[in-house]
Amino acid sequence: MKTCVKCGSTEFSPRGECRLCARVRADEYRKANPEKAYLSKRRSRAKKLSEYIEKEKAWAEENKYKRLSYMKDYYLSNKDLIKRRTSEYRASNPDKFRQYERTWRNNNSDKIKAYKSAYVAKNIEAYRVYSRNRRARIKKSPGALSKGIVAFLLKQQKGICPCCNQPLGLDYHVDHIIPLALGGLNCDSNVQLLRAVCNKQKGAKHPVDFMRERGLLL
Repeated sequence: MKTCVKCGSTEFSPRGECRLCARVRADEYRKANPEKAYLSKRRSRAKKLSEYIEKEKAWAEENKYKRLSYMKDYYLSNKDLIKRRTSEYRASNPDKFRQYERTWRNNNSDKIKAYKSAYVAKNIEAYRVYSRNRRARIKKSPGALSKGIVAFLLKQQKGICPCCNQPLGLDYHVDHIIPLALGGLNCDSNVQLLRAVCNKQKGAKHPVDFMRERGLLL
């Protein structure tokens, strides 16, 4: 069995170097050159971290669906914990979180547009109610429309526009009977469904004035 002539150790590295003697020399070098040893250690750690990140990226690319499945399972199992931690982080780092959101939105504008378009197409009635409520908030008008008001009006009006007695069509508008600009409330009793053409012609006019223009009232 091979034995080191200096320390008598039988442990050797693949290069044929005594491991014990190598550790002693390394310790002596670190004590004699603390700054160089510190920089060397930092470089070694940075190299290992870089190699680890590259391996993680390669694994994630090769196992994309497995990784997504794992992330989904983890989220479902720890939903409350993740939400709590996210809320705590957002509260303690508001500027950093806003900057992150702004950067993400700028880098994913096409993805956001596609998501919004798909959501609106799938939830058109809810979106119409949301847009009316949002407009009322901007104009600082009191009240809010209920979620099921569009379905209720479709049933009540039997799919007919009250201004022209024509079918509403798929592009109908939710109209404030008394416009918000004239002090109308943003409530269920002050809305109706109009054809897009009729609503554009009505604009912010009072309903009586609009119907007189059409010759339906004296």
